[in-house]
Amino acid sequence: MFNPGLFEGGDIVWQFKVTEASFTTWNPRLSWDNVGVIPQFKVYFLLIPVIFHPEVSQRVFYFMLLFLISFIMFTVVLKESSSIRASLLTCYLAAIAAAGTYTVNPWVFMRIPHYFLLWGYAFIPLVFFIVHRGCRCANVREAAKIGCLLGLVLTISQTAPFIIFANFLLIVCTFAVSIMLDLGNGSATRTATRCFIMFTIAYASTLGLDAFWIMPYLQSFHRLYSGGPLTYVFDESNVIMLSRASRLINVFRLRGNWWPTSSFDLPAPYDNLWILSSLVPVVLSFAYYLLNSRNRLALQLGLFSVAMIFLSKGSQQPMGESYLWLTARLPLISRVGWIFRDPDKWAGYLVFSFSLLCGLLVGEVQSRLSGRFGKESGISMRAGAKFHKIQGVFLCFLIVGTSIFSGFPMVLSTFSNTVLPQDYHDLDRWLAKEGGHVKTLWLPDEPVSIVSWRNNGKELPPLPLWASSQRVLFGSSPAISVFNDFVSSSLVHNRTENIGKILSSVGVSHIVYHGDTLNPHSVEILGNLHNQKDLRLKYQNNQLFVFENGHSTPDIHCISGRIFCFGGLDAFIPLSKIVHFTSAMWGLSFIEQEPNQSSLLDIVSSEDIVLMHERALHEAILDITTGRYSIPILQSGSSSRYGWSILRLNDLWTNVLAQFQPKVSYDLDFNQGVVWADSNATMQVTFGVKEEGPYHLWARVVTSPNGGKLSFSLPDSDLNSEIVLQDRWARIKWIGVGRVLLSRGVYQLVINNHGGSGGLNMLCLIPDGILKAEADRLLRQIATSGARMIFIVDSEKTDMPIQNGSHNSSIRLNYETLGAQLIRGEIFGNLIKLHYHFDPTPPAKFDHYVFVVDVSLTDAGQLYGLESQPLWLGRDCPQELDILFAEARPTSIKYDRPEPTKIVAYLQAERQLLVVLSENYHPGWVASGDDRTYRRIPVSLLLNGFLVDSEKNILEIEFVPEKYFKIGSVISVSSLAIILLAVCILTRKRKY
Repeated sequence: MFNPGLFEGGDIVWQFKVTEASFTTWNPRLSWDNVGVIPQFKVYFLLIPVIFHPEVSQRVFYFMLLFLISFIMFTVVLKESSSIRASLLTCYLAAIAAAGTYTVNPWVFMRIPHYFLLWGYAFIPLVFFIVHRGCRCANVREAAKIGCLLGLVLTISQTAPFIIFANFLLIVCTFAVSIMLDLGNGSATRTATRCFIMFTIAYASTLGLDAFWIMPYLQSFHRLYSGGPLTYVFDESNVIMLSRASRLINVFRLRGNWWPTSSFDLPAPYDNLWILSSLVPVVLSFAYYLLNSRNRLALQLGLFSVAMIFLSKGSQQPMGESYLWLTARLPLISRVGWIFRDPDKWAGYLVFSFSLLCGLLVGEVQSRLSGRFGKESGISMRAGAKFHKIQGVFLCFLIVGTSIFSGFPMVLSTFSNTVLPQDYHDLDRWLAKEGGHVKTLWLPDEPVSIVSWRNNGKELPPLPLWASSQRVLFGSSPAISVFNDFVSSSLVHNRTENIGKILSSVGVSHIVYHGDTLNPHSVEILGNLHNQKDLRLKYQNNQLFVFENGHSTPDIHCISGRIFCFGGLDAFIPLSKIVHFTSAMWGLSFIEQEPNQSSLLDIVSSEDIVLMHERALHEAILDITTGRYSIPILQSGSSSRYGWSILRLNDLWTNVLAQFQPKVSYDLDFNQGVVWADSNATMQVTFGVKEEGPYHLWARVVTSPNGGKLSFSLPDSDLNSEIVLQDRWARIKWIGVGRVLLSRGVYQLVINNHGGSGGLNMLCLIPDGILKAEADRLLRQIATSGARMIFIVDSEKTDMPIQNGSHNSSIRLNYETLGAQLIRGEIFGNLIKLHYHFDPTPPAKFDHYVFVVDVSLTDAGQLYGLESQPLWLGRDCPQELDILFAEARPTSIKYDRPEPTKIVAYLQAERQLLVVLSENYHPGWVASGDDRTYRRIPVSLLLNGFLVDSEKNILEIEFVPEKYFKIGSVISVSSLAIILLAVCILTRKRKY
């Protein structure tokens, strides 16, 4: 995720400059960052918005739909029989039960959750028949048709495939129930049993769809841990964390233990409304048993709901250990327990039982009141009619009032500025006084757990709002990742005192901890942070604690060349001017999250545009497919293992591939960090030797329980060796291939992959003259570089008079193919230019390689190491280095945002550019300039892309709300006409 900034490209030196901007969140809906950097171009980066809110058209549609439903209810309640009146009232109470028990948002009337409509209106015939078990089947059929129509309208208004599928399941279930009721004999118990069976089928289908949705991730991590436990997705700590944040506990803990009163207070009357909405469904559900204790159905539903309450609380008392035993410890069952790792999964059954109990209560109260009026006055029909009219009017005004109360604030708050809390402003000012560049790990990393700031009803976790600060605060942890799980787990259980060393591998120099009371391990984490050897407390303000990592390297070296930033940035980027940076700053910290989930990677600002050349897209794709940014992580302790973060080809790059059609196929196996992953593949690596002597060949490989085997052979030598990749866990480690005597000349190393799940990650050729201790140090240093092929030469024997270097400094240059042979080096001031002889022998499935070389120098300025990283270029890209890296007039861009829905960009470029707008994708965004409208490229469902092919443009990118609201209006008016027609047909006078 990126702040507005630009890169200035040259042969060697790159600069990163940042400009300030005001940030406005509007209609954001993204889950990950997808941008890249291209050489010799100035590129503006933006923070992509990711706070999820319903779209404007949906909000307007919900608003109109509620008015429509209230109108239908009003007309039906006053004109139709008492059966339909009571069923509609029961529907509304069931919806309140669903809304009050299945949402964490305390402003329950400020948001219309899907479940409000889903549970309330799709199950009209269920509660209808339970309340009036003596009614005729014709009434049931009419109610079923109304429920199906409303469910269909709701389905049309959705955009999420999961919700659409779930709604259709419920509609089918409603029709099936109506048919079953026709075949029934009127028994309430039997009908309830049938309803429960149909509900279970529909609900199980949605759970199955949910399991199918995340199954690829389960399989990836299952292979990652080589058949071990799926700790990424499911273990006891996940259950405990999700149980602590269970939305259903909102009903029982109320406000006292949910949010700390010192940091968050609901203004009256919202506090009372929240508590009331939480208590109403519980009180109404269990009150029926007090009125009619002889009803066995009520007793069964009550006991069932109590069981669901305990299951919905998960690991919370009083049955916490039992839930953990059922989901995580019980043999066989625990294998599928991850489906119910979130105890809110059980809340659906609780809402179902509450809805039926509320319906029974309404029917009981109505029958008793009607009977009392009739006995006292002797005019039961007239009194009952008056009572039903009063009931209907009350119901109508209640729904209309709810619509007004919830609809207008939602529509009016669509465009609103974010607000950063004062304590974070104080931290920002403190960080501004610090020197150097800061990369920060944020704890805790669950955005939903930090709720002490909001604006217009939006929950705005503070971490992403650093986008509007002025300090060089840079990066959160790789949220929801193997790396963050490891760090958090190590802090919670105090497994190591060297967190600083671990975090330094990804460049983390500061840790910011927010004392969040929702985190069940907040005390342990804070205490263990104080006990770390390499961490010291630098700053404290209220609940914020800033620890400095004494093990991190403060300097950021300049590495030039083709640096590509697909992802890489966690959630924040420096906002002050950065003069030098390394590609490792971007790449090593990136671990992709699961799509469509809110996390720290989600919530950033929505300010500007991203310029990206077509070639950069291809190069960024290579970084994904080769796993260039994979991070080896060593977990301390007796059961040590390596976690390996994997980059996946997500929706953005899938669409980009389809758009530009590169001539390559991609292997998306979990071993993406290897040179290749194909079984029975052969690869030839060409390298040159300048000095005769003995050498040791080392291979950095990926091992796994599934094993595998690599063979290495070198013609005209005695090297013919095999290494077995069998190991207990999937891990990355160095294995010695063998010792070989080499003469001066060019050699071709033949490598064969004999199958299995292992693979080759890196090669290293070390002269025999280098001491073992020095070789071990070099191997450890190389292991964190992400390089693919390492040439280590003796610094005393090099014939390259390289000067002006310093110890451990790096200069990144470019060359082609693994078989590049160094010819000579030239010095231009502080810059180095290396010349290579090319002998291309890449694997057949790649068309063209470009390599980035790290040249490591000694204190005396002599060369002792080269590190190379491969980049793949498409077949249509130029293959001559002079053309590929030729100096060109850089792209320049200036932009203004005069309105939240309008961006004016002033572009000047020599090449075709893809302009990616960091607002969520919607056809309402239109780009125009030079009396033309630019072609829209749907980069993904999440990004708007526009192809700009002229040299000078004033590009106006504007969101046209008229089109947006027109779409919503057409849907709403059409739905209104359909429903009115249906009501006229269904509510005509009939003889029952």
